[in-house]
Amino acid sequence: MTTSSKPSYSPLDANFESLIAAINLRRINNYQMPKTYPSNFAGLVAALLELNWGQASTGPQPPTWNQSTSNYDPIPEEGALWFDTRQGRLFCYAHDGWYQTNGADGYVVVRESTAPTDPVLGQMWMESQTKEVTVYDGSQFVPIQSSAYVAKANIESILNASSDYAAFKTNLLAFVSA
Repeated sequence: MTTSSKPSYSPLDANFESLIAAINLRRINNYQMPKTYPSNFAGLVAALLELNWGQASTGPQPPTWNQSTSNYDPIPEEGALWFDTRQGRLFCYAHDGWYQTNGADGYVVVRESTAPTDPVLGQMWMESQTKEVTVYDGSQFVPIQSSAYVAKANIESILNASSDYAAFKTNLLAFVSA
């Protein structure tokens, strides 16, 4: 390819430039930037050696993720790999999302109304409207509950039943220890 003209990726002819253009098409399909190589055997060898034959990516965001639309364009292929440089974890795209390759689910799935399909044991899901966090126990998603959680209505009730700080403290301790 000449450096002065913009590369054309189709139609392809039987020459070095077309072979390198075909490799660059493969790079684009694997979420990589096309590169410029000399139009000779050395350029072809260099292009082949740098070609990532699998669908893999590294970076702070999954490949093809568009932050402004919160969508993929295009959706990653089944089995695509992504190394998250923020967390130092390897993920694989399967079914409907990215899953940590050691079996642990690296992220809580956040979506409205519909639980993730084909969940793995221990996978977490937060329903985006109610903010309820659940964990998959092997047969269903069950709510995560904590004894440390105090509902706003309970705090309001304790406040309304208290005439001063001492009464508030007594009422709150009675509620927590119940």
